Amino acid sequence: LNQVQGKGSITTKFNWNTRCHQGRKSPYTFVTNVIDDGCPSKEQHHTFSVEVKPFNGVSKIEGLKNVCSSDGPKLYKANTQSNDTTDPILNWMVTGGTIQNINKKAGSALIQWDSTGTNEIAVVEKSLNGCFGDTTTKQVAVYQQPSLEVQPDTTICSRDTISVGTKKTDPIAQYDWVNSVGVFSKSNPQTDFAYRNYSDTIVGKALKLKMVKVACEVIDTLTIEVQPEPLLPSIRGASKLCINDTADYEVAQEPGLNYNWEIEGGNKLLGDSAISRIFWNNPDSGLVKLSAVNRFGCVSEPRTKNVFVEKPTINPINGRQSVCPNSENIQYWVDSLGTELFQWSVQGGAIADGANSNNIKVNWGGEGNGHLQVYKVNKLGCLGDTAKMNVDIGYELNTPPIEGDTAVCEFSKGVPYEVMDANGSEFHWKMQSGTIQNAGKEHQISVDWGSQGRGWIEVYETAYDPVNNKTCNGDTTIQPILINRNPETKNLTGPDDICPNETASFSVDGFESSSFEWNIKEKGTLTDSSDEVQVQWAKPGSYEAKVKEWTRNGCSGEWFTTSVTVHPIPEPKAIEGLDTICFPNDGITAYQYNGMDSATYEWNIEHGEVYQGHGESNIKVDWLEKGQGQIRVQETSQYGCKGKIQEKPILLDSLAINLNYVTTLPDDDSQIKVNWNASGDPERAYGYQLHKQARTQEQANTYALSPKDSSFVDDHVLTNQHSYEYRISGTNACGRPITSNSHATILLNGTKDQNGIKLDWRDYKGWEQNGIQAYKIARKVDDENQDQVYERLGAGQTNKQLEVGLDGYHQCYRIIAAQRAGNAQSWSNENCFDFEAKVHIPNAFSPNEDMINDQFMIEGYNLKEFRIRIYNRWGEEVFSSQSLDKTWDGTYKDQKASPGKYIVLIKYRGNSEIQSYEGLLHLIR
Repeated sequence: LNQVQGKGSITTKFNWNTRCHQGRKSPYTFVTNVIDDGCPSKEQHHTFSVEVKPFNGVSKIEGLKNVCSSDGPKLYKANTQSNDTTDPILNWMVTGGTIQNINKKAGSALIQWDSTGTNEIAVVEKSLNGCFGDTTTKQVAVYQQPSLEVQPDTTICSRDTISVGTKKTDPIAQYDWVNSVGVFSKSNPQTDFAYRNYSDTIVGKALKLKMVKVACEVIDTLTIEVQPEPLLPSIRGASKLCINDTADYEVAQEPGLNYNWEIEGGNKLLGDSAISRIFWNNPDSGLVKLSAVNRFGCVSEPRTKNVFVEKPTINPINGRQSVCPNSENIQYWVDSLGTELFQWSVQGGAIADGANSNNIKVNWGGEGNGHLQVYKVNKLGCLGDTAKMNVDIGYELNTPPIEGDTAVCEFSKGVPYEVMDANGSEFHWKMQSGTIQNAGKEHQISVDWGSQGRGWIEVYETAYDPVNNKTCNGDTTIQPILINRNPETKNLTGPDDICPNETASFSVDGFESSSFEWNIKEKGTLTDSSDEVQVQWAKPGSYEAKVKEWTRNGCSGEWFTTSVTVHPIPEPKAIEGLDTICFPNDGITAYQYNGMDSATYEWNIEHGEVYQGHGESNIKVDWLEKGQGQIRVQETSQYGCKGKIQEKPILLDSLAINLNYVTTLPDDDSQIKVNWNASGDPERAYGYQLHKQARTQEQANTYALSPKDSSFVDDHVLTNQHSYEYRISGTNACGRPITSNSHATILLNGTKDQNGIKLDWRDYKGWEQNGIQAYKIARKVDDENQDQVYERLGAGQTNKQLEVGLDGYHQCYRIIAAQRAGNAQSWSNENCFDFEAKVHIPNAFSPNEDMINDQFMIEGYNLKEFRIRIYNRWGEEVFSSQSLDKTWDGTYKDQKASPGKYIVLIKYRGNSEIQSYEGLLHLIR
């Protein structure tokens, strides 16, 4: 900016050629100073700002940060600061690669990466004015191209499974068999492969394994030729036949196939073609298995056929092996399924009946040896083995063994015994320790046994030969019998009377090694076989418990029975009596429970005690405490059956409402907060109301409250005009009205005079019991957000004169009443006052370090804003400040300023409009 002189109006021009280093975020400020040397002399000052934006250059490089060494050149683009009409001027630098091409207009470069590892691109942009931006870099990771090689191409048969691929050598690489049919696992580089080919020609399958490692990818291909497998039809031939049969099995002949027959359960007589002849010599299950091999050497999936080879089996012949000569219709038999035919042959006699059945009768001839044999033919015509029996035909018979129980219980009745019968024979029985019931000469008897011990049965047989008129006699057969002792059960014990679901124990005395059969009504037979059981019945009624003893020899005693009565549990009833008690009006209260006759009652009282009637159905309760009470009672019948505990909640209401304080809100004096607490059970009460009345008026307002509330905020209250009195009322659970004490707010009225203010207030009402400890004056000055305690006053004081005219441009005052006992406070309304700003500006100072007037200082009061600028005659700003605390020491750029006149510009404001000051300052040295 050039210095010019002239008359009338003058003009000058401002030229500034900025340099690269002068770019910055904050603007530059310039001051012009015009001096008129006329009479009187005048000066004018003007300021203006110039912003010089810095040149930053490239902000970002775009392009791949991961590449593969085998890839071609990659394109990278710089995000520049140049505008659309100017091509950027860029300087590209690359480590680990070569720049193939640069597109100046696009601001891009084509780079071929030569080295693996972490490489770098760096770009610096130059502006048209020659300024260089910051260097921008980008890290690029170049990975070595991996190698991948699977095994050579191969040929397999259909149904073969082979391993394909390669072992995983790189832990971070990922693998994928791309579009590869037949591989077992797509993501494993080494896996199994199988493919079924049912065509007549070879099928080729191409398997592609792809390996990906970060930015690198490689694919290797393996071709597998799958030769076809033969497809065999089902085997034709018999599935059921007899042992030692021969049968042919075959499939349709296919040209070019070789057949392989495998046999289980038989011998192959021939079978090198599509037909096989088999001799079946093993009974039960047989198997025919056929596979074929085609011209490629591929084996078919085998075909099988199950064969059941039958060989009928026969059990021994049943019947008499000793008979009297010329005996007729002697019975013989074998077991049968009912579908077979039997072929019998007899020597020494003749078949009298049933020749083709499993049961025949034989007429024997004279004395000598007889013989029987039989074989059976099943429904398929298969022949079984032969069963044989020799028969002694003579006059000395072998009496058959006695069949029947050899160990019995004493006094058993009708125990059966028998020997094998023969037509025409008589049997002669004898016994000890018992009695034969049917004492004939039959082959069967029944016996009644006596007491414990040992007994026996014996029998011998006689027959008659009518041809030779001769008697046949048999030997005597004896069977010892053990007669076991019966149980001696006694003392079945158990309860006679119980309650539902109560455990009843039953026990009985018996032999130590015995078991016991218990039968309980409605429970059935129990699995517990001990001499003691436990039972529960859920329903009242009459029941029986029965028990029978069994010895270890299987002897049982008589049933023993006992009866038990299950008595009912007392039914629940309601406790009768008042469920709401209000103190102090209600006294001792009666309650009643209508239960069973002869029952007893156990009472339990919370917050009270039984005054009269312990153990009875009618009681009187003396309630001792306030709160939520409870009556509990449990009834016990005369049989000890306890009913469910019955409960009755009792509301013990002692509602009392205590108003704690009322106060205008510290942050909003148009609202009054009322705080209270209610003792007893306030939520059971109803009709809560807040009553509000200005202390100078008779009209009152009422607000509905919730029993859950403990505070209320009264909105839009004229706290600057009235002191308000509040009280709360409600109705307790018994319907009786309850009213709180009253509290009234503080009303503050302040007036402003020349030197300060005078505060007058109406005192707080409501803490009569404890009283007011003190009044405090609180104020906010200027821009303070919170009230600060300015002065503490006595409890009875209601006015105060304050000399505060220079303390701030805007001052607000409130009175706080503090409770003597407790933490409660009540705030008054707010009075605010504005005071004019005042400044004192000297016109000279002498910074000569003599400690007298060395600093240019300004005194100010009630200032909200303040700014000072001092200029020399050339318009240079030599000093500026926005604080009165900062003074000028007469220096400029760390040098002493020249003596003379300086221009002082001041702007300041209190709580009104901005005021300006322009004047001269004389610097004297």
